[in-house]
Amino acid sequence: MFEDIIEEIKRAFKNKKFIESIILFGSVARGEANKNSDVDLFIVVAFQGRRIENLISQAVLNLEKKHNINIQYILTDATFKKINKQFLDTVLREGILLLGRMPEIPIQKLGLEPYSLIKYDLSQLPQAEKMKVRRMLFGKETKKTYKKKVYVSKRKGLIDETRGLRTGIASILIPEKDARKIARELRSHGAKVRIIPAWLQRI
Repeated sequence: MFEDIIEEIKRAFKNKKFIESIILFGSVARGEANKNSDVDLFIVVAFQGRRIENLISQAVLNLEKKHNINIQYILTDATFKKINKQFLDTVLREGILLLGRMPEIPIQKLGLEPYSLIKYDLSQLPQAEKMKVRRMLFGKETKKTYKKKVYVSKRKGLIDETRGLRTGIASILIPEKDARKIARELRSHGAKVRIIPAWLQRI
């Protein structure tokens, strides 16, 4: 249904040097469009200005008249300063690249923070040393009974102290700034350690 207009969009902007990317998003990109749907475009230009805005606006208007269809477009430069991060994430996730290359989005714009996935191997350690490592990472809970009352004391481990997360039997996710410290502690107990960089959505 929309193949002809998409091909003509490509032709209309193909030789425009100021165009860095054109991404189709929305219902047409998802394959959910009907005959009344708009064509949604995300257009990234090298720099913005009145002349470029007028050229794009006129090209879109010509396409709308020729195909009797509404074309909605978002125009931005590569800084994405005025673009909502959730919207940008949606465009990149569901969008189809029509021209140029997929834009390189600054990590900060997507609200991502650096983490490290630490995988460790305790298989060669004596049982007593394994217990020390587990207490170091996950803390220790002690229960004492006095006059028929149970008292519980908890000591935090490095995971809680750094607001990390246990992701498996022998893997933890730690903010990058604390990863080297924890890796060093693990190695000091004889553990084998592997660090994998990761980026997570800011909470």
